[in-house]
Amino acid sequence: MQWLFLKVLLDIPALGLVTLSKADLSYANLKGTNLSNSSLFQTNLEGADLEEVNLTGADLEGANLNDAHLYNAIFYSTVMPDRSITDDDC
Repeated sequence: MQWLFLKVLLDIPALGLVTLSKADLSYANLKGTNLSNSSLFQTNLEGADLEEVNLTGADLEGANLNDAHLYNAIFYSTVMPDRSITDDDC
């Protein structure tokens, strides 16, 4: 039931400012989602489709991005898994 609710939320392109810390979003289709200013601390995003996702100001510290699809993802003032801050688009 909880996963179904999350799936419905993720189908909305303009989420922004959500807390998904420690969530398991492995292989999720998040294409085009606005996750700006969201907390994704230690979130499992392995194999997730993050194409065209807006991660401006998001916190990805400790997140697993192995095999994630990052084509045209927006990283601006984003805290990366290694705690570095990036201002690059991917």
